[in-house]
Amino acid sequence: MQTISQLSALSIPSSAEAASSIIGGSLYIQLYNVLQTNLLQREQILHAMKQLYISDSISPVRMHSLSRSPSPSSALSVDRSMLEAAQEKEKELVNEVLELQWRLLCAQDEVQRLKAKAAQVPTFHRIRDLVSGHNICMFTLRCSYLTDLMSECCWGCC
Repeated sequence: MQTISQLSALSIPSSAEAASSIIGGSLYIQLYNVLQTNLLQREQILHAMKQLYISDSISPVRMHSLSRSPSPSSALSVDRSMLEAAQEKEKELVNEVLELQWRLLCAQDEVQRLKAKAAQVPTFHRIRDLVSGHNICMFTLRCSYLTDLMSECCWGCC
């Protein structure tokens, strides 16, 4: 509950790019903390349910019905091991989802950065206006700009 109240206390920085990075990162951390708290609470609830089930199984009223089953302790251990395996698998899947969400957030930030950079690429008309009256080949100018962009490629393919 403490983590949820912190969400409303976020301060938004002045620049949009800084805001998306800071809010995205801190929001991710806060959501991760909420998820961890939720998992702990779930484990506590499951533990309490196990304790109730065990105490119900041992109570005198239920003892008669349990005596007809072949082996109540083996049924309990199978249920317990299946429950623990399911919990472990759920934790793995939740962590995988969180990792994928984080990678998606990073990819979206990268797309925004590349869009901003692409908006700065001079168009043919702007280049023509810049070099009009000069003896500069527009093709050479465009190629040198593309070479500069390729040297900054973040994927390492260029």
